[in-house]
Amino acid sequence: MSEQQTIVALGGVSELSRLRCVKDANSILLVTGKSSFNSSGAKLAVESALSSKKLVHYSDFSPNPEFEEALRGGEICRDSGLDLIIAIGGGTVIDMAKLVNVIQANPGRELVVCRGGVIALSYYQW
Repeated sequence: MSEQQTIVALGGVSELSRLRCVKDANSILLVTGKSSFNSSGAKLAVESALSSKKLVHYSDFSPNPEFEEALRGGEICRDSGLDLIIAIGGGTVIDMAKLVNVIQANPGRELVVCRGGVIALSYYQW
């Protein structure tokens, strides 16, 4: 999951199934906002475009996410055997997807976490 591709376009969701990384993926983590994904109509479009894939949805994080919420997303990737992460939403959603990717790619490693101006090492073991 190291290569990042970005689609910024009106109707960009319809382009998802054309991306090589999506074609090669069997299971996908969708990182989205809690309500905007449904209310914007993106849910129907994404599920239609990715109907042949196993989709796992992650939106259980706050607008100002805690590190533990990103760890939970990393655990979902690990436990579900996902091979692609797609973020659909604004800044928090995109940031969360990036954090989840870093966490799932570095199991059992120390990560530097900055909380309230204090930098600490957080070690987690799966």
